[in-house]
Amino acid sequence: MEHLIKEAEAFVKDRFKEEVTGHDWLHMERVRKLSFLIWEHERAGDPLYIDLVALLHDVDDDKLASKEHTHTLKDWLINMGVQQDLMQNLLTDTANISYRKGIRSLLSPEALIVQDADRLDAMGAIGIARAFAYGAKSGQMICHKDDLNDRMRDKGSGSTVAHFYDKLLVLKDLMNTKTGREMAEERHEFMQDFLCQFKKEWKE
Repeated sequence: MEHLIKEAEAFVKDRFKEEVTGHDWLHMERVRKLSFLIWEHERAGDPLYIDLVALLHDVDDDKLASKEHTHTLKDWLINMGVQQDLMQNLLTDTANISYRKGIRSLLSPEALIVQDADRLDAMGAIGIARAFAYGAKSGQMICHKDDLNDRMRDKGSGSTVAHFYDKLLVLKDLMNTKTGREMAEERHEFMQDFLCQFKKEWKE
């Protein structure tokens, strides 16, 4: 498993070396660290498997630049000679971690921890930076004129600020672990403070 982790590090570093949407190698690194912080409190599952899931969780994400690669995660796992049961577990867990496609009931205890870590990295100061990086790369406007009006906010506006209300402010209540929920509180409050300041400056 440790050898496979080393190979996964090299694979992911190369695959995401040109990624500029906040889903780069540094994101994988942060998700790994956050996963271990959660695991230290929860002690659920195998930490080596957690490391693998954290490293590989975005490889097949179709919204990223990695979609330009012809090799899927399954291709890489086969090339690495990974046993069938481990391969299937990794494919199932990584396919169901994301906010858009996630099916919680299909996740292993380890993947539930990585999912919390991935969501934590979408929150707080880093989450704000990542949201605007992704928005700019995707051609989103920063804010629609109605996004800050509670009575007029249109969830279909597609702006980065709308993304806070559509997803980022919801993440706190979707955490799987007690530790994840506790860690999410501060980041959630920071995002709320940011939006209050943003709204104030927008109206000045």
